[in-house]
Amino acid sequence: FRSRPGEYDPVNSVRKACAQRFRPIVMSNMAIVFGLIPQAFGAGSGASFRIALAVPTIGGIVVSMLFTLFFIPVIFIYMERLRTFKASRTAAGS
Repeated sequence: FRSRPGEYDPVNSVRKACAQRFRPIVMSNMAIVFGLIPQAFGAGSGASFRIALAVPTIGGIVVSMLFTLFFIPVIFIYMERLRTFKASRTAAGS
């Protein structure tokens, strides 16, 4: 997959964006997870209610972080390739 002169290469753009955004994404998500750990392992009055809220929230944060860091960039690259493919077929057909 090659881009035309003057256009950005989607793969290089994603690599650059991931390198810039990896640390802030991981740090903010880990701060949330570490903040919820005491509630997830808590005891005492109302612990079952707090545990029932903390554990799924931790799971959701971890899953959303994985989607943000891995799956969304891959989907972006494939959608960009599909757009380029369709544009080249449209230009060749006209």
